[in-house]
Amino acid sequence: TRLLDYGDGFKRVSVATGIHFSDLPKSTDEEISYRQAIAKAMLATQLTLRLSGVPTELDRHGGNVKIDGKGIYHFDFGAMNIDPITAEDKAATGRILAKAVTGSLMAQLGRMVGINGKGFNESIIGSIDGAEVSQTTRAHLNSLKKDLLALGDYINILSENDLSEVFAYSLTAPTVDPEIRSAFNNEIGFAKVLVDQKLNSAAQNAGITIERREISANSTALPD
Repeated sequence: TRLLDYGDGFKRVSVATGIHFSDLPKSTDEEISYRQAIAKAMLATQLTLRLSGVPTELDRHGGNVKIDGKGIYHFDFGAMNIDPITAEDKAATGRILAKAVTGSLMAQLGRMVGINGKGFNESIIGSIDGAEVSQTTRAHLNSLKKDLLALGDYINILSENDLSEVFAYSLTAPTVDPEIRSAFNNEIGFAKVLVDQKLNSAAQNAGITIERREISANSTALPD
């Protein structure tokens, strides 16, 4: 939805139009393809935003967005993460992503294919549970886990190929936070050449372009 006005203790937004993602029809091939395209866009946007190092909303499931044609309208930001993201948080995120990528690649190396989408997602969640980090960073990693579980509405209807491309794009996008990228590369180590090759190949096939726009701090109305 669009922010129309705000002040001390209140905000006024437009009403989201369209159909909840969860209620999109899926009877015909055309409807299924449309639903999958929306899911791919939602997953790519949320992952790319998350890896840019800024606070994100952690509950972008299919009931919290409405679809109207090519428009995706978000509402209900009650799970917005407002805690500062520390250097330790970013480093831990980069390491966990690297372990998930290398684990997925090694599991499939014999077939020489890209990262396995569902396996990659499950590996991230498993790595989060086993990470040895401070209490504050544990809270940050748990928020990433919550984010991924909420995105299950989109992950669960995408093909392995689509998931691989979305994850690859999100990991290679120019918007990735430098500290997350540095920790990712350090953890990859000698496998970096292979990993870069696989990720860049999958990302190029994704057909995704996400640009980051800066909003003025004194804006009273945000662009669509």
